[in-house]
Amino acid sequence: MKLSWPNQTLADVYQDLCNRKILVHHLNKSQLNTLLKPTTHTSGEPSPAFIAIPVFLKKEDPSNILMLFANHGPIWFSKGDFLSDYVLDDPKFYFNITVNHEVLEKETLTFSKDSSQNWSATFDYETIFDAFGLNGKEGLALFSGFVTLQTD
Repeated sequence: MKLSWPNQTLADVYQDLCNRKILVHHLNKSQLNTLLKPTTHTSGEPSPAFIAIPVFLKKEDPSNILMLFANHGPIWFSKGDFLSDYVLDDPKFYFNITVNHEVLEKETLTFSKDSSQNWSATFDYETIFDAFGLNGKEGLALFSGFVTLQTD
């Protein structure tokens, strides 16, 4: 079955995580500095346990947030990335895809710009985290959550 093209992005994932109060940390500058403070590891080299990458939700929204990663590998995201640029355009990014109150098998679905078939679904976080290098697999740094800074 052809479904209308999705307009969800990683910015929507961020909003969903905020709504669910999962993986979103509201910290003040002092708390963030404590997380990012270098500590000495067994190698003797000081290194922070976490790295924060400033990103933006959307091009139209100048406010930024931080993506927090464990400091043990490369990070797939770069400073200044727009989460809205990462489009969730594959049925594998969703589960419980529903059309007219009927849950459909995602293996039988495709997204099409020619379709106007409305649908709803739940994000499949495991698949999304795998696809966008957030799960710490393949030597990448593990995503530890989003950080918004609060005033002291």
